[in-house]
Amino acid sequence: MSVGTPQVYFDPGFSVLDANVITGSTNYFYYKRESDNSLYGCKSTSLNPGSFDNATYTGPFRQGNAIEAPELVWLQGTPGICMETRTHR
Repeated sequence: MSVGTPQVYFDPGFSVLDANVITGSTNYFYYKRESDNSLYGCKSTSLNPGSFDNATYTGPFRQGNAIEAPELVWLQGTPGICMETRTHR
């Protein structure tokens, strides 16, 4: 195994937390944006560093006043997202 120089994989220009990728002929990358605590989705035909940077196509997803990391799954051959929400009192 050889290791190359470090590269930034995803840089949308704002702070991101808790990302997940699911691969196929189209690759899906979902992330939590820290400024609004919502989930967003990107898609790209490439997995190269930077390929998702300007590819956000959906969101914001949020239920209640808090949302946890995205969990991506295949649902009958179609990518889907499972969301865990929590209500804080």
